[in-house]
Amino acid sequence: MDNKKMKSVYANLLYEKLENETDKSKIAKALDDFFVATRRLEKYSKKYMGGLDYDAMKCYVSFVVGMTRTLKQTCFMEKKTAEEFYNLLWGNIKDNNILSTRESRIFALWLIAQRGELPFHEIKFAPMRIDDEKFEELIKKNEIIIDKLSYIYNLSFSQRTEVASLILNEILSMEDFEDQVLVFSIITQMMLHKEEFQSKVRDVCMRHNS
Repeated sequence: MDNKKMKSVYANLLYEKLENETDKSKIAKALDDFFVATRRLEKYSKKYMGGLDYDAMKCYVSFVVGMTRTLKQTCFMEKKTAEEFYNLLWGNIKDNNILSTRESRIFALWLIAQRGELPFHEIKFAPMRIDDEKFEELIKKNEIIIDKLSYIYNLSFSQRTEVASLILNEILSMEDFEDQVLVFSIITQMMLHKEEFQSKVRDVCMRHNS
């Protein structure tokens, strides 16, 4: 079978399997297996939807994306199990008035798989939140290590693991977990938005030094 069509075929087969299923554990396993399998497939354009008309289905995109992200966040905050998450997801697809047709529900499964945000993972740790005042205080406290990591990041290496190992070792050498989290958050943002974030860090440090 052409790999380009496999996600839509899987979505059709999954829907047929779940349409009349009532066993929650079977529903969860089928959905998890589906998202694990499709995660390994490349993302393809809308023309590989296996007979689904994208133009007719695109009105559902914002709803499906928003619903999935909200559900993921809610289930994380409420410490839901994978089985609970998948049954809530299936309920939101199967019993929702917006997704009122078989085709729209299959499209929802296809779109979620296409976006690659699942399978669901249970996270046992709680996230750390730092307010703006504390964030600036920690930036000032860790100004030297932040500058050092920026220097390391801008060195020329042939492999990503070289710079990653140097950065990780520097972070792990820090004694305070809160400092580690702060510095890690800065270096990851620096990698994504290098010049903009470096400028913000410099501004914070200059305010504290003035």
